[in-house]
Amino acid sequence: MLGHGPTQMMKELSINDLVQIGRLTSVRDDGFIRFISDVSVDLLSEVYLIFPDDRVFLVTICDHKLHGGKDYVCFEEPEVADEMRSVKQTRVMLAPDDAPTEATVEMIGW
Repeated sequence: MLGHGPTQMMKELSINDLVQIGRLTSVRDDGFIRFISDVSVDLLSEVYLIFPDDRVFLVTICDHKLHGGKDYVCFEEPEVADEMRSVKQTRVMLAPDDAPTEATVEMIGW
């Protein structure tokens, strides 16, 4: 089971409860990882990463940048970039309570 948020009461989740919002692909030499999503990275802070072998990490986005028209993110947890170097892609997910609602999507324009 997964915990949700470091300062919130632990809530049990399974991978099936999470909502996929994108994926991570290649890692740059500077540790930034290509982020592919329709969700603006500006609105994200904590996300779940699901690796191909079903390992789950709750991580914090500490920086992001646009390079060549593509979004890249960097995480507070340096081991994420190391893990990403050995896989082709990883799913980026949110807890159901954090997933955008239809009203949010219309308001923000996702």
